[in-house]
Amino acid sequence: MSNIDSGAHEAATSPLSSLPLPTDAQIAAGNFQMGHVTIGGLDVTIEWPQGSTRKGVSKDGTPWQRQMSAHYGYVLRTEGADGEHVDVYIGPHHRSLRTFIVDQVDAKGRFDEHKLLLGFASREEAKAAYAKHFPAGFRVGPIKEMTIARLREWLKEGDLQKPINRLTRAS
Repeated sequence: MSNIDSGAHEAATSPLSSLPLPTDAQIAAGNFQMGHVTIGGLDVTIEWPQGSTRKGVSKDGTPWQRQMSAHYGYVLRTEGADGEHVDVYIGPHHRSLRTFIVDQVDAKGRFDEHKLLLGFASREEAKAAYAKHFPAGFRVGPIKEMTIARLREWLKEGDLQKPINRLTRAS
């Protein structure tokens, strides 16, 4: 197991953890043991390691759950368009210098927030991993590729409230 994987699986939500699963209230408050990793010079907190089951309720009140096929968390010291840290999925190629940014869109195709995809070998692999975490028919927004160095710069100095792609529409 890599350092990224072992760090991610320190989260109480990990199927490999001996810690008790957090309650719904702890999850909502973000008050539970999470994993912490560094990838490409970014400090990342892992809430939902690969293999964990993430649950929630959609805006219309419908419960949902997803088996996580990639580590999922957020980049510390960032603030995205939703007012929270910028979310990240981490794939199996931890040494990859390729990064991908999805301009996530809502049901009407309007920009919602960014999702980062690190540790993927190609745009196709990143897009497929991202799409797995959503229901069938979910619209994937535009995806931009950049180097890890450029990503760190954008996270520090870019406008994270706006789409990074010129045209934000589902792809």
